[in-house]
Amino acid sequence: MYAQQHLILIIFQQWLNSIPALLDYDDRIIKYGADLLHNIAATSGHPVHANEEFHWFSLDVIGDLALAKSFNMLVDKKWHHAILLMNDFMWLLGPFSPVPWLARIGICLPGMARGWNNFVKWCKDRMEDRILVSLANHIPP
Repeated sequence: MYAQQHLILIIFQQWLNSIPALLDYDDRIIKYGADLLHNIAATSGHPVHANEEFHWFSLDVIGDLALAKSFNMLVDKKWHHAILLMNDFMWLLGPFSPVPWLARIGICLPGMARGWNNFVKWCKDRMEDRILVSLANHIPP
């Protein structure tokens, strides 16, 4: 009984400690919401490609929060090259998910996973940039 109460207290304390970080996220996400609304308003009565706009919104937010750098797709109104790289190999996840070892063999074959390797390199570079930004701002990554 005491162990459960202690665990609940620890979880509650962690939640309270995360509130300042969440407040910082709030302003950053609102900026992308404003960009999304601007794009929708700019269509002035024409059909909105909602799927594309909301993908851009969510990926711009993810880029900002996780990588400390937005993909700027809402502003540029086009897909970022890294997202296109990711989409190039995503189709493999469905057929190969029952046999993950086969996908692993495919990744190791020369030329078979060029898009995957380029995407992994891009992600590695962004994570290194993110760590540098965190260190410069004295915040945890």
